[in-house]
Amino acid sequence: MKSIYIFLLLLPLAACVDLKQNQWSADLTEMNSTLDSLSEEVNAFPIKELNTHFKEMKELDFRLKNSYPGDTIDLEFAALLENFKTGLIRLDSAISMYPGMNSELVKQKNSLSGLKQDIENGNGRREKYDEYLRHERNKTNELRLLISKFVQLAQTGENAFLENFEAVRAFTDTLQAERP
Repeated sequence: MKSIYIFLLLLPLAACVDLKQNQWSADLTEMNSTLDSLSEEVNAFPIKELNTHFKEMKELDFRLKNSYPGDTIDLEFAALLENFKTGLIRLDSAISMYPGMNSELVKQKNSLSGLKQDIENGNGRREKYDEYLRHERNKTNELRLLISKFVQLAQTGENAFLENFEAVRAFTDTLQAERP
């Protein structure tokens, strides 16, 4: 009879632990899906394409510096050149962020996977799981901000390339044709 009472007292505790474990697993699944969507955002800007556009823009910038005498220029075209150079800087920043950002995404996915296995197997210190989850959620949010910045830089750079490249190339071709 005594064992039945003990069993009845321990049953709610076991159910509570099970509910927490389900909640932890759900939180980790949500963070994993967030990382998957962030990875898709990054992959929307293939690094090879960004590098190609950056190199083409850098070459035009170099040709412009070597060919342009620095005389007066049409204000409208000066604004176009300013937008072009801003795009060049933004592409450079996005490209430099890419390797570290990708490795952080992989590390975070591995970290979440390891924590999920620990929770499912009951390994480690259960009383620290909430703290571990909070830490992983903060890291995921930091990655979200970093990737948001990357996307913004890459979009601005790509837009500058698409909007200005042909006009700047035509201008530098004209300058080089006029050179003695």
